[in-house]
Amino acid sequence: MMRIARKPEKDADAPVTTLFAEGDVPGGRASFGIAVLSPGDRIPASGVSVHDDCDEYSYVVKGTALVHVQGETVRLHPGDGLLIPAGAAHWARNDGSEPLEIVWALVRR
Repeated sequence: MMRIARKPEKDADAPVTTLFAEGDVPGGRASFGIAVLSPGDRIPASGVSVHDDCDEYSYVVKGTALVHVQGETVRLHPGDGLLIPAGAAHWARNDGSEPLEIVWALVRR
């Protein structure tokens, strides 16, 4: 069956929008969405994010991101993709001068 996810109204305090949550996906093993960060914004706002049982796939649509994964920092540009393995501590920051748009997917192992 086809499903359409309509973009919800933007919550000014939340840069991440989930379009399909695990309960929306057949088999319930993935989540998918988009993150839009203003210049200087970081996710998470402090500390690190860890998904113990999910790999995270990210694709930069617009802007640049400084991404830190398990002690290594890289800069991503439009068209770049990144796999963050399950259990890896990570964060991302918009280090550019325009909004950063990242499409992301969490896939449960």
